[in-house]
Formats: sequence, structure tokens, C-alpha cells
Amino acid sequence: MFPSPSAVRSRSWKLLALVFGFALLCTVSWSIPPRTSIAQNLAANPLCPAEIPFGTLFDCSLNAVGEIDTYTFAGATNDTITFRVFRVSGNFSARLVVADPNGTTVCEVVAFGAAPLIELACNLTVNGTYSATIDDGLGTATGNYQVYAQRLNGAGNATPLAYGSITEGSLSSVIEGDTYSFSAAQNDKLVVRFVRTVGTMTGRLRIFDGFGTEVCQVVSFRAYFIVTIEPASSTKAATIISSLMMPSALRLASINSIFSGTVLLERRPSYRLARPYRISSLALLN
Repeated sequence: MFPSPSAVRSRSWKLLALVFGFALLCTVSWSIPPRTSIAQNLAANPLCPAEIPFGTLFDCSLNAVGEIDTYTFAGATNDTITFRVFRVSGNFSARLVVADPNGTTVCEVVAFGAAPLIELACNLTVNGTYSATIDDGLGTATGNYQVYAQRLNGAGNATPLAYGSITEGSLSSVIEGDTYSFSAAQNDKLVVRFVRTVGTMTGRLRIFDGFGTEVCQVVSFRAYFIVTIEPASSTKAATIISSLMMPSALRLASINSIFSGTVLLERRPSYRLARPYRISSLALLN
């Protein structure tokens, strides 16, 4: 039995719609410029590094619709890397994808709505060269952005804190974190003081042990705060630190091994202007 002319026309229109949809999809796909690698496009983006410098803020941009900026970094098993991307201009929704040496995605984050900032903590599982790509999640917009990344175990570009000295610093971006390193031994008593020198910056102090595990975090709602390490009997091999915002709130923590610590001083996430600060002392009390 043959279909009626109306049925034939109906099916023809459906087929035509599918063909047209396929043709339209192909046209849109080919209209997007080829993906661009920053490592291969340094002339167009001279400020963009091919490799991510841990502990150093840098600026870059998505210059063309559909562009994907690609960076590399060396990673090892059990590394913990923190990434931050801040949209400086434009209206793109930043997307960050981290892939292992085999090209398998291990971490990914996309900006929600109009949010200008994304942050990602990524735990690595194999040794080798990793890639981090940044693009517009929708592939339709461009703009400038900043990137800050830090390895929490074995931090890059960390400034040693000398006991009894004053260290000046300033955060130039809402995503920047200044990293300081120190060493101590069992039974040491340690005090770190932070003093805001200009403006109304709300600082955040985070301390990580040698394995990259965050063991303490405190936010200053006043002009200064103190972090204290005290000795106590413990079977744990990692550093355990407690913190306070005023001296009267002292609480004890314990250490049971020689260790290297990392102090990461940064702004509490917000969009206020960055301000100078001072680490007024790093002192051994014993």
C-alpha cells in the first residue's frame, strides 16, 4: 500500500528539516576558529607563559571566539594543585580543565552564571606533564583573565620567613596568594602575626603541612591575627596547627616530627581592592 500524497509531503518536510538541521550544525561548527594553544601562540600573547609558574600571578586573554588557551606543568603522584581564574574583562564564563599526561581529564570547573572567579583544587595521581586549558564554557565570548596556581606540597615561589623579622607584602589581585615557607622541629613553639597596613583588606591565613594538607585556616575580621603552634604528645607524623584571632583565644596543637610548613596568606574571596599587609613576626617561643 502506498502512502498518501499528504503523508509523503509530511515525511519529506521532516527529512528536509533534519537535513537542514545537520547543515546548520555543520555551518556553526566550522564558523568557530580552530583551538589555539598559548604554547604555540606566544607572539599574539607575549605575556602568557607556556608553562604555569606556581606561586606567580599572570595575565592572559581569550582573543577569538572558540579559543582554548593551553598551559602545561610538571606533576607528580599525590601533588595537590590549587588553580584560580579571574575574569578581568568581557562576559565569558571561564572553564578550566586539567588533563593528565595521557590526555584524560582529572579535574574540571566552569563558572556559574556571571561569576567572574573559579577555583579548583586538583589531586594528581601519576607523574608526568599535565595540561591546563582555559576557555569560554559556551565558546561564544572573549575577554581578559588572570591565573594563579600553587602546589600545596612543595610550593613554588615561596618566600622563606625568618624568625624575628618583619616581612612586607601586598596582594595585587583578588585571586593572588602570597606563599611563605618556614621550618621547625619537634617541641618548637611558633607564633605568626599578621598586620594589615593599608585599607580594609580581610586577610585569610592558611597553613599546610609538608604533604599539602591544610591543617589550619583563619580569617581576620580585625587588623591582625595570630597563628600558634604548641608542642604536645601525639602519634601523628604531620603538623597540626590551631589558630586564633585574639591572644585570649589561645588553643594548643601538636607536632611530633621535624617538618617544613607552608604559610599561604591571601584575601578572603571577595571583590574588594587588594591591599598591602605585614607579617610582623615569626617567632620561636621556646
